[in-house]
Amino acid sequence: MKKILALVLGLLLAVGSLAAFAGCGGGGDYQGYVDESGVAHVVFMGRDVESERVNYQRVVDNFNASQNQIRVEMQWFTDGTSYNTMLDGLGTDLPDCLMLSNAMFLRYVSSGKLYDYKSRITQDELALLYEDAYSYYCYDPATKQVGYSDSAGLYGLPKDMGPVAICYNADLLRAKVNEYNAANPAQPLDWDEITDPEDPMTFTQFIDVGKKLKTVLSSGQYVCSGYDMQSAVYSNNANYFTDDTASTQAIDSENFIGAMQFVQDLYKEGILPAAGTVSSGGEALFTSGNALFFYAGPWKTKDYWAAIGFEWDLIPVLCGDAAGAVSTCYVGGMAFCVSANSAVKDYAVEFLRYMALDLNAQRSLYSNGQCIPNLVELAGEYETNAENLLSRPQPAHRGVWLDCVDGTGEKTVNGQTVVDKVGGRYRAEAYTYDETWYTFLTDFMAGNSGSYGSFWEAKPDGTWVDVGAALRAFAPTLQESLTELRSYLV
Repeated sequence: MKKILALVLGLLLAVGSLAAFAGCGGGGDYQGYVDESGVAHVVFMGRDVESERVNYQRVVDNFNASQNQIRVEMQWFTDGTSYNTMLDGLGTDLPDCLMLSNAMFLRYVSSGKLYDYKSRITQDELALLYEDAYSYYCYDPATKQVGYSDSAGLYGLPKDMGPVAICYNADLLRAKVNEYNAANPAQPLDWDEITDPEDPMTFTQFIDVGKKLKTVLSSGQYVCSGYDMQSAVYSNNANYFTDDTASTQAIDSENFIGAMQFVQDLYKEGILPAAGTVSSGGEALFTSGNALFFYAGPWKTKDYWAAIGFEWDLIPVLCGDAAGAVSTCYVGGMAFCVSANSAVKDYAVEFLRYMALDLNAQRSLYSNGQCIPNLVELAGEYETNAENLLSRPQPAHRGVWLDCVDGTGEKTVNGQTVVDKVGGRYRAEAYTYDETWYTFLTDFMAGNSGSYGSFWEAKPDGTWVDVGAALRAFAPTLQESLTELRSYLV
């Protein structure tokens, strides 16, 4: 009954969104055609904040000016939830070319909504990209699994890769480290160790640093205003599933439990604001100058340039204490996909090839603080600003985001062998039909379901939830959800 009610509510929301869209966009005018003169008219649909719309409109205009065969019309939603609901309501009649969250990809591709354009993209073109940038938009219906293979189709190219890193308020952090060191000269904090862009702090190190910095913060200031949970899991050599099929849960593993214990310890030690006490949100605390650390992906650069008046920079997400752990951040991002029912699908592919692979398009996007470049060959110029294209120089260590997507292990840099300790992994929801399982899990940990209560705040008697016992108790429920979602894939 609950699932039926949820479906009805979703359909009502979709109908409302479609009605609003028809009123603004000319009665559902979201699919292209070829006119009498042979010009293909392609509809490209995207979503996000106004500053992102401006960045993508610039690229669309440049594409339209570059040739005469294709004309692209961009239609934009500033609210992501409305956009996603609208897409769901369209069924198989999607816009010709669309931005699609990787958390929605598996549901759309397994339902036959997306065009497989693997034959339209050469291996040489794919080699220009980071492997993970396109691999997660491949799907093999025989194995019901995402990932590049000879038998898998290619249904998307990267709009962007969205790795998160820890941001820090360099002005405030420097002042507080100096203040602490002046009061504790025998055991000073090491600025270089805290802010090293290549050698991440461990969970234990960060809690120790945080407890010390707490002693010199003023009222209303926080060590860290938010921490990404999936990055904590991945960085403790853990995962939500035993493998990429997402068939079997792994939240009862010791490494997963250890990651959640770390997040709970951040609350216990007052390094994170007490759960439910900050109404403005962690990001607002950071951008207003009242937190030393937060986390953000490269898409936030454009907004932070406008919103932040202090020096800010990046370090990798924290490395877990478990054996074999490396700093492994959550990677979000979206794909450029083409509707399987589009009448101009091959023209749409030409447009998205430009968006994802063209040097000028990628330079336009990164220089305006939209993303890290998709193209491996642009990594060096982005990191060093060698072409002097960036509107502003911050963050100075933007190369941390690149480290998140280029793999880990031994590498040769300027003729020397170095060990890259920073990596990334796509969000857990990208491996499942939808993200309902993740909502069930986070609701349980927040105390919104079950009998254990919130992981993130003390009980009235001052005790805290036993993280291991609670996760082991919830594991069968999560397994039921994963099994059900797996059955939906075709």
